[in-house]
Amino acid sequence: MNKHIKLLDKFYEDKATVNDKRQLAGMLNNPDIWEDDFEEIWNSSFGQIPESSDERVYNAICKAVHPKKKMTRRILMRVASCAAIVGVGVVALFFWNENRLLTKYSDMIVEVGQGQKSDILLPDGTKVHLNADSQLRYGSRFNGKQRQVELIGEAYFEVAKDSQSPFVVNAGDIQIQALGTSFNIQAYPAEDIQTYLSEGSVLVSSPHESFYLQPGEVAMYSPSGIQMAKKKVEDDRLFIAWMNDEMVFDDEPVLNIIRLLERNYNVKFEVRSEKLKDITFTGTLKNASLQSTLYALQFTSSITYKKRNDVIELSSD
Repeated sequence: MNKHIKLLDKFYEDKATVNDKRQLAGMLNNPDIWEDDFEEIWNSSFGQIPESSDERVYNAICKAVHPKKKMTRRILMRVASCAAIVGVGVVALFFWNENRLLTKYSDMIVEVGQGQKSDILLPDGTKVHLNADSQLRYGSRFNGKQRQVELIGEAYFEVAKDSQSPFVVNAGDIQIQALGTSFNIQAYPAEDIQTYLSEGSVLVSSPHESFYLQPGEVAMYSPSGIQMAKKKVEDDRLFIAWMNDEMVFDDEPVLNIIRLLERNYNVKFEVRSEKLKDITFTGTLKNASLQSTLYALQFTSSITYKKRNDVIELSSD
């Protein structure tokens, strides 16, 4: 008896070890090795019963299935062979799912420095666009049973659909769960955590409350106030323009813009005037250099700047 038949027998008798199951799963990926065995088993089974019984079994099967045309034993054998192959497919599906659940990935950390971006493809097919000064971690909690990642910084996720394994992002105190959708998370240390949903539906949870987001909604969580709220936004570019090398601001405080520029251009700013806290900026900057960005801020407000060594000093008239 061939090895794969022995393994199949052990599986049906519930005597197969984990190693046996893994070997059998690999063999099931090659259906050609099973065809001769099933035909041999079928032929030998007919040879082991009397011809009269053979005929009665054959007629009983034909009567049960009510064929429109007369079925020969050869055709019946092919039907049985197909059924056997379907059986192998079911077993293959079982093993594929079992191996999927047993899959373990080594701990991985992807870090992106200031002034850089990166695109990542996770093992399940999920696409992650990682923004500057960000970190994504996954590993032991990323397998067939669960898909959990940890984010520090900002990333846009295009989640691969898998109804049996929800995709979960842990970002500070916030947890975002999705089955298959697209969303952006901004979770830099000491800043409010923002989750913007582009497609699908996600469940956003804080230590005190949870709610679902619909496309076009953003959830905002303040670690200092330990509270979370959501609202509808009209311009999605406010949250995802960074993937197209754009910066879009809508009455944004200059101090927030400074933090963004430090991450995007790998520079340091020093605020020299308290008046800067009251200045906001509205506008769109596409593929802008640091110099042109500073010009835009200076042109539309009372900001002045001076570069001293590796630090840019900002003040206001």
